[in-house]
Amino acid sequence: MFRFSRIICLPLFLTLCLCASARLVTQPIDLSAAANRPLSEAQDGRIAKALGDMSALPTGLARLGNVDFNILADADTGGKSCIVLENKNDLQLAKAAQLDFETAMEGEVLYLLHAAARKGSRNIQVGGNVHITFSDGSKQSNKLHLGRDMQPRDAGRSAYNAARCWSDPNADMQVSLFISKIPLQKKEVKSINFTAGDTLWLVAAASLGPDIHLAPLSTEYIIQGNYSGPPRFSAEELAGVGSSGIPKNIVFIIGDGMGLGSLTMASLHAHGKPYSLAMQSLPVSGLCTTHSGSSPVTDSAASGTALSSGYKTYNGAIGMDLARVPRKTIAEQAKAAGKAVGLMSNDALTGATPSAFVAHVPSRSMAVEIADWYQKNAFDLFIANSNARPFLPESEKGLRKDGKNLLKELSDAGYRGVSSIDEFRQVMPANPVYGFMDWHTVELLGEMTALALPYLEARSPKGFFIMIECAWPDHGGHANNPDISARGVLGTDYVVRAAVEYAMKNKDTLVLVTADHETGLLFAADNQRNKKKPYVIYQTTGHSETPVPIFAFGPGSENFHGLFDNIDIPARLAELWELELGVIIEQ
Repeated sequence: MFRFSRIICLPLFLTLCLCASARLVTQPIDLSAAANRPLSEAQDGRIAKALGDMSALPTGLARLGNVDFNILADADTGGKSCIVLENKNDLQLAKAAQLDFETAMEGEVLYLLHAAARKGSRNIQVGGNVHITFSDGSKQSNKLHLGRDMQPRDAGRSAYNAARCWSDPNADMQVSLFISKIPLQKKEVKSINFTAGDTLWLVAAASLGPDIHLAPLSTEYIIQGNYSGPPRFSAEELAGVGSSGIPKNIVFIIGDGMGLGSLTMASLHAHGKPYSLAMQSLPVSGLCTTHSGSSPVTDSAASGTALSSGYKTYNGAIGMDLARVPRKTIAEQAKAAGKAVGLMSNDALTGATPSAFVAHVPSRSMAVEIADWYQKNAFDLFIANSNARPFLPESEKGLRKDGKNLLKELSDAGYRGVSSIDEFRQVMPANPVYGFMDWHTVELLGEMTALALPYLEARSPKGFFIMIECAWPDHGGHANNPDISARGVLGTDYVVRAAVEYAMKNKDTLVLVTADHETGLLFAADNQRNKKKPYVIYQTTGHSETPVPIFAFGPGSENFHGLFDNIDIPARLAELWELELGVIIEQ
């Protein structure tokens, strides 16, 4: 008997396993003649964001879902390992790909290992098309419908004809591939032509063979990693700060997509029991409803606007009411009142939640126009993830067609740019700050919070307002990935811990914690056999209309106990500071 070395490569191991079986179940198809993109995240810009990083996919001969595939490796193909198609011209991708076989292939079923882009319009119906030409000249065409024959790469569940058979948790977003069956006429296949549908479409591999039973990944959701969380506060620690009075400073923390189920899951995982998060130990708590002005289920743009400005609007709107009238946010009013203002997020600065506090545009997709508002409002601090493209001209791989480099203009206006926590430590309060960072640890957003609050305190004697968003709970809910969900909640809890520690020391700061909406309709329960691996159920990959939690600490927190609607939150904050909400911005 012998043992494999632990350093044996995965493709070789899979090949040996497959060769040990009696025969291949299906005939893998070589995609090299039609492949046009890499599997790795070396894909540029929007393609990488839409499709994710597939570099963890096993290459070579691999069996996924009971189907044998030959998956090309970027190192062997010069970065042309898969087929990526689109129908639009903005990404300059192919609209079709053709495979011609010198020797005709046979099979009852064509199997595709593929996925659609992460996000798409609700109007998308056909994700792609497959056209088969047989040796006798006859043809067959099949439309692949999204939600039936194809799934977005971040979908956590199989569809009717799309079995989820491979998945990998990227840094903050799961990517998955799905196997779809296309029944064929009982003839030899001479060629296969792929044409784009209504969304970005990636075909990683294909195979021909008999009609077999697919074996999708288990639908049991189990946290794979081990993530720590900050300790909860004791009643004695919190007793020194009252809940009444007027705060000098407000720290508004938003866990994007963070619902009650995700809190339970994160607490069970990090602490072995429920209700043990730092935020859950705060003395004031409540629930908040989140519907938008156009739907019972809100999106982040409408809910962000409700939380920043105190009125309902339609899904997709940033800082505009139902009539598309722009109205000032509480952050803008705080700045006008002489307070220092900051926005921080591990999402993009032009993401829906931070945008809702600074910008006024009819659609959340208007990233370039949103970026303009950061320059117009000149807040003291804004730091987010590494996506700076809306601030940069096309000549510097940005999105701006006007040739402007907003980062240079900000630097010329006295801003300091930072890309790490060490760089932020070097910033003096005399300089306003912008930053684009890699949020690589669960604790980092909390560590940045501990630096940002005294920095803002030094910027204005009148106090400060800061909104801090942790976007990961939303990512985990959309992907049905409990690791990302847990990291998201615990990352938010580290922010809460840092903010409350500052508030306990200064005794003049209100810390308010909530979510813009719930994502995933997550339910979690204690697992008696393994306290760190709770039972987890996701019931959707979208948002839900369930109420979200509110937690508060410090002067003014007494106003946030009970049941609220999200527009009540900024209204009460504005009342505390005697600010006027709903002021129309003259254009």
